Amino acid sequence: MRKHISESDVALFVSGDLGLGGQFMVRMHVNGCERCLRVLEAYRHDRAQIRKVVDELPEGLDWSRLASEMTANI
Repeated sequence: MRKHISESDVALFVSGDLGLGGQFMVRMHVNGCERCLRVLEAYRHDRAQIRKVVDELPEGLDWSRLASEMTANI
């Protein structure tokens, strides 16, 4: 049995932060492993959904101010 791709490598691959060697290994592995391909596709789907939500946030949102308010409310 060959070793499956770690979820951290899948996340790095999908975000474009995995090195060239790692990218090559992931591509080669998912060409022959349906299980890891499904995980990779799920990460891509989730990333696309997050982008949609982020695009709907108000322009100029001040995260530092929000963090301060949340901290004060705790």
